[in-house]
Amino acid sequence: MVVKTFRGLLADSAQERIYLSTPKGMMGYKIINFRIITQNPATVAVEGVYKITKTELTTIDATIDFSSTDLLAVGFYTANTSPTNPHVEDIIFDNQIFNQDIFISYKDAYGSTEPGNYYIELETIPLTEMGAEYTTLKDIRTQS
Repeated sequence: MVVKTFRGLLADSAQERIYLSTPKGMMGYKIINFRIITQNPATVAVEGVYKITKTELTTIDATIDFSSTDLLAVGFYTANTSPTNPHVEDIIFDNQIFNQDIFISYKDAYGSTEPGNYYIELETIPLTEMGAEYTTLKDIRTQS
């Protein structure tokens, strides 16, 4: 199994594109690990919502809708400054295989502007020509 990793720091109400697509789409990906933590976990009260989606979001918010076919994973990180009691939830929809770029967004629902860190591991899955076409079409339909 080949694993690709991505990590970064997102400002509050920000979104980043993770470039994965190739001209023929012969490589598929599946999220196998998703970790989150804020930049200053022991000093700032925060309620951070992270989303990994198949398409770029037009609005970065803290709303989570599991019925969205666009959603690949979500994370929620909450902590207070006194006492420090961080709580982390991350949910990966593991049956999702994709071969297009994905997007990660972050919103602090508490109202601070604390940036949030992320770490993502993707399993690479070689696709046949037919599998690549199917996955690409499925992803395009999701975007419509």
